Amino acid sequence: MAEEHVYDYIEKLQAILKYAIAYSRKIPITYLGFVKLYDLKDQQKALAELAKDDNSVVVPADKGKSVVVLNKPDYDSKCKDLLKDEKTYKPVGYNPTSGYRKKVTDFTTKLTTEGTFNVIQKRKLDAPPSEPSVPAFYGLPKIHKAEPIPVRPIVSSIGSITYNLAKYAAEILGPLVGKSPHNIKNTQDFVNQIKGIKLRESETITSYDVSALFICIPPDFAIKVVTECLKNDTTLHERTDLSVDQIVELVVDICLKTTYCSYQGKYYKQQHGCAMGSPVSPIVVNLCMESFEQDALRLYTDTPPRLWLRFVNDTFVVLERSELEIFFHHINDTDENIQFTQELCKDSSLAFLDCLITVKANKKKSQDNQQTNGGGRPTKARATLPFLSGTSERVKKHLKAYGIAASFKPGNTLRGKRVHVKDKQPKEKSSNLVYGLVCAGKDCTESYVGETKQALKSRVKQHRRPSTNEAQNSAVYLHLKECGHSINIEDATILDKGGTVAPPKLQRGYLGESRITITQ
Repeated sequence: MAEEHVYDYIEKLQAILKYAIAYSRKIPITYLGFVKLYDLKDQQKALAELAKDDNSVVVPADKGKSVVVLNKPDYDSKCKDLLKDEKTYKPVGYNPTSGYRKKVTDFTTKLTTEGTFNVIQKRKLDAPPSEPSVPAFYGLPKIHKAEPIPVRPIVSSIGSITYNLAKYAAEILGPLVGKSPHNIKNTQDFVNQIKGIKLRESETITSYDVSALFICIPPDFAIKVVTECLKNDTTLHERTDLSVDQIVELVVDICLKTTYCSYQGKYYKQQHGCAMGSPVSPIVVNLCMESFEQDALRLYTDTPPRLWLRFVNDTFVVLERSELEIFFHHINDTDENIQFTQELCKDSSLAFLDCLITVKANKKKSQDNQQTNGGGRPTKARATLPFLSGTSERVKKHLKAYGIAASFKPGNTLRGKRVHVKDKQPKEKSSNLVYGLVCAGKDCTESYVGETKQALKSRVKQHRRPSTNEAQNSAVYLHLKECGHSINIEDATILDKGGTVAPPKLQRGYLGESRITITQ
């Protein structure tokens, strides 16, 4: 095969494999000169049966790319045990969103009045006009830990009351993170940093994990660290017109203190620390950990670790065996709020991030989950193809001869089909959507399709009452008034959903027009 035809080959192969996965058809694969039939129906059938099982829950593992199937009662029990910790969470008997909305609105209004924000910025960063999402609590199983398997608490704040402001704050603070020599960007960066390192006979490897990192950072410590970093940043004025004091107020008082969440319809408030799930929280805790580790390493009077690499709350360390216990106690005594657990190297192996580090013959070999293009021609290009057992291996070998590194992604997966860890939002609270209404009048066949940024409940209420401007009365209201009929939100249908900012645009095919009216 000539090299100039390789990309045409990849395009054809992608198309035919995706067709097989999408439609579960038995089709011949002939482009490589081999013919085999693929039947994915059994796989889809198994996934469909699991999807109907209400007694199980499928969640991603805390580390790695695996998924975990748990009995739903066991999963619920683990999550509720976390929320029962009175030192960390406090149950509240109501939805506190309205109180936080006032704080957000007051803050953006003040900055707009002062001239720091313009009207467009205020509208973009303000609280959503419709009912925002409530931060959702769930847990990820730590399958790398010993039985009974604990779960790591996670909160998703996408679409919540402070989400837009927190993203804005994250853009301001983001460039301040990662300047420490101990920082790890991701798994691949970690692998690159430990390549070529040889252990001395007296050395070992270990890892530390900060217990409940987001909860343990005190607000005063966060204010101190963030303020120092901002004052030392000479490029701050290029990213924002906000002063240091205004940024600290935004980050700490608005974003980090919005600490409520919900689980199974009940509301809880995080008692202290940084708001889990907020886009700016990982940046703040990273800055705090950079400050902490600088002090901890500087104050250690014995032989310090030869290597200290940290990814948020997980730290990989190379140090003398004789220092293992002493140094572990030292870092736990440095700050009473920041406490670590330790994983020791067992059977010459240590799991860290998505890697397994194995110590052999006085040297460290990192085995990560990624395939490398060893041997053959130098890598000239990379291709990602759908995975089919028995075929993908031959495809990869064939492409490798032409300098193309192939990686594969699964089609129908347990993660894609069954992982729904957050509480499902009630239909009436959904926003940014295309919706359909049907008239509840007897023998009436009228229907309506519209789009809205607001919560469905709020939009339906608007349809039931007249507008302050008679010329702007909706077609639904006019129909209900003329015929004496009604509409029920229970009968409303969500036809399509958009993102957290704007609803999806109506496509030709709902009713064929950009302006939607009662069908005749």
